Amino acid sequence: MIHSIGQLWRAWAALTLVLLVMLTLLLPAGDPISPRRSAPDGLLELPVVWSPVDPAEARAELAVTTLWGPRPTTGASIQAEPTSTAPAWFLSGVFMVQQQRHAVVAFEETAEEPLQLAVGEALPDGSVIVVIERDKLLIRRPDDQDLDWLHVNTPVIP
Repeated sequence: MIHSIGQLWRAWAALTLVLLVMLTLLLPAGDPISPRRSAPDGLLELPVVWSPVDPAEARAELAVTTLWGPRPTTGASIQAEPTSTAPAWFLSGVFMVQQQRHAVVAFEETAEEPLQLAVGEALPDGSVIVVIERDKLLIRRPDDQDLDWLHVNTPVIP
């Protein structure tokens, strides 16, 4: 039995020595354990995630498309004689600013700037936006006051 601190330290040292001897006997002989091993060439190369893009190319691409796909064709160019002088337009997309949705209305003629409209504002045909959803608008038509849905990339011919 251990009666003093000195005996306790000697027992502790003897137990530690026995554990170290057992570990050396149980571990296989050979190369020491290395947490890092050499990898084949090319295995540790990181892929290129970002490369600089020419902004002129991006602007040219955005001029012919929208964030949700290519600009829709309205078929207005197929008609022999245009019925009105107002340009065809479509709902290009929806975005949020400070928890409020806004609609982006683009025109077929790229010379005109897209409109950014909120609830209560009028569309180019005079319809008023009632509700803006994630991919569509609920609008009130000016002529008959009916409510209609206008979906993204659906062309509107005046």
